[in-house]
Amino acid sequence: MADEREMIRHLPFPFDDQGFPNTLGAVVQKTVLSGEQPAREVIHAPDGSWLVGDGVNDPTHPARRSLPTSLTRSREIARSRS
Repeated sequence: MADEREMIRHLPFPFDDQGFPNTLGAVVQKTVLSGEQPAREVIHAPDGSWLVGDGVNDPTHPARRSLPTSLTRSREIARSRS
């Protein structure tokens, strides 16, 4: 059994239970994690990784950079801010 804190970058897709696995890692834009902007785009990249962005701001800008996190953790942060 995997450690719940472990993030796994690549998992077979489509997922068995039609939802994102708790250990799935993603690169999430800082504005989405902070709750400043909603997630407007979710990208499944050709290399199998996942990216979540606000679809508005430049994700390479230092103030809005993207950070690695688990999708579960990003949902927890979003819920705590609403």
